[in-house]
Amino acid sequence: MLWTSKHRPDNLQNIVGNSSQIKELKNWADNWTPNDKPIILYGPPGLGKTTSAYALAEDMNWEVMEMNASDKRTGEIIDRIAGEASKTTSLTGKKRKLIVLDEADNLHGHSDRGGKSAITRTIKKSKQPIILIANDYYDLTRGLRNATKGIEFKPIDDTKIAKALRDICNEKDIDYDIDSLRNIAENADGDLRAAVNDLQKNAVGKQKLKSSDIKLDNRNKKTKIFPFLNYILKDGDVKNAQDEARKLDMTPDEMFRWINENLPRQYEGEELTKGLDNLTKADIWLSRTRKTQEYKYWKYANDELTAGVSSARNGKSGGWTRWQPPKWHSKKGVSEELLQKIASHSGCSIQTTRREIIPFLSNMIPYCKPRELTVIIASWYDMDASELAELTGSGKTTNKVQDIIEDSKELKQEFDINPIVKEDNEDNEDIDTQDNNEDIDTQDNNEDIDTQDNNKDIDTQDNNEDDDEDDEDNQSSIGDFI
Repeated sequence: MLWTSKHRPDNLQNIVGNSSQIKELKNWADNWTPNDKPIILYGPPGLGKTTSAYALAEDMNWEVMEMNASDKRTGEIIDRIAGEASKTTSLTGKKRKLIVLDEADNLHGHSDRGGKSAITRTIKKSKQPIILIANDYYDLTRGLRNATKGIEFKPIDDTKIAKALRDICNEKDIDYDIDSLRNIAENADGDLRAAVNDLQKNAVGKQKLKSSDIKLDNRNKKTKIFPFLNYILKDGDVKNAQDEARKLDMTPDEMFRWINENLPRQYEGEELTKGLDNLTKADIWLSRTRKTQEYKYWKYANDELTAGVSSARNGKSGGWTRWQPPKWHSKKGVSEELLQKIASHSGCSIQTTRREIIPFLSNMIPYCKPRELTVIIASWYDMDASELAELTGSGKTTNKVQDIIEDSKELKQEFDINPIVKEDNEDNEDIDTQDNNEDIDTQDNNEDIDTQDNNKDIDTQDNNEDDDEDDEDNQSSIGDFI
C-alpha cells in the first residue's frame, strides 16, 4: 500500500502546511449557506488540496461525492450526476453532501464539450457545498472563477515536510538520521506527496535510513524562460540542453522567437555566426512543421534550438545579461478578412489598421498572454480560433486557443457586446457631411471670407483639414480601444 494513502490525514488539524488556507476553508464550511459561493482550492500538485477537502468533510460530518477529470465529463453527465446530487440531501443520514470536482482545470477537447458550462450551471443552482480542485487557477473558465471563491495552496516548507517524514518513520519504527529526511524534503520542492513517495522508496525493507544511501530523482520542475536562456546561451552543458527545453512550458515556435531575440545580446563574432546558422536550420524545420502539420519535425527544431545553439559558444560565460521578450513579427501579415474585421470594429481605415492596430494588438497578447486580456480582445473583435491564432502566433487547434475563444463567447453574452461600428460610421459620416458642405468652422473663423465667392479656396482648405481630422480620428479610435 502506498504510504501517501496510508498516512493521509483524516482531519484538518493534521494537514501539513497552508495553515491560514485551512482556517479559511473551515470558516467557509462552518458558515456555509446555499447563497455562498463554492470554493476552488488551487496550487501545484502534492500540497494536500484533495486531502483537505476530504478532511473537511470528515470534520463536518458531510458525505463526499467526487468527480475526477479522468471521467468523461459531458454536459449531460455533469447535469445528471452532480446537478441532481447538489439539490438532494444525503441518503446516509449525514448532514450534507460535499461535492468535490477534482482536477477541474483539466476540461479540454471535444469529449468535454459542454462540461465547463454544465459545471457553472450546477454551481449556481447548488443547494449543497461544492469544492473544486485545480492546479492552475487561470486554466479555469472566467465564468467558473467568477462563480467561486479561490483559496491558493502554496508549496510546503522543507522543515514541515521533514517533520512529517519523521512522524512516519517513528510510526513505522524506522531509524533515521536527520540529514536523510532533510535531503528528501529539499528535493521535493514543497511537494509533500513526492517526499512521502521518496521516503517509501528509500526506506522499505530497511531498519535504518542513512543519508549516504538515499537515492533521489530530480523533480521535473518547470523551467522559466530567463534561467533557460542563461543555460542555453551562457553556462549550461550542451548534453543536457534538450532536457532543459523539455521542462520549459513553450512550443518550439515560442522558444525560437526568444532565442532569436536574445542571441545577439550574448553571442558575437564566430559564435554569433554559428548560432544564427543553427537558428536558420531550426526555422526550416518549424516551417516544414507548419506546412505539413507533422509535429514530429519539432524534435529536429528542438535539437537545433538547444544543443545546436548551445554548442556554438566557446565555453561558458558569466555575468548578467538583460534578456528581452521577443518582438512579434508576422512574415505574411494577417489575412484581409481579419484586417477588415478589426478595421470595422475600430472605426479605422485598412491602412491604419495594418500599420498601427495590428502590431499594437499582437504585441499586447503574444501567444495569448496575458490570458485575460486575450479573452477581452477576442470577444471585442468577435474572433474565431483561426483569427486569434493568426493575430497571436499560437496554434489554432491548441487547447489554449479553443478555451480562450469559449471564454470570449461567454464574455460577449455576459456583457451583450455590440460593436460600435455603427456609431463610428455615423460619426465619420457626420464629419464627411460637415466637411463636404460649406465648412461651418471655417466660416466662423474667417468671417470676412465670402464662402460663395471662394469655393475653390475653401475646398482646398477643407481637404487639408480633412486629412488632419482623419489622422486624429484614427489615433482617437486606438485610444478609445485601449
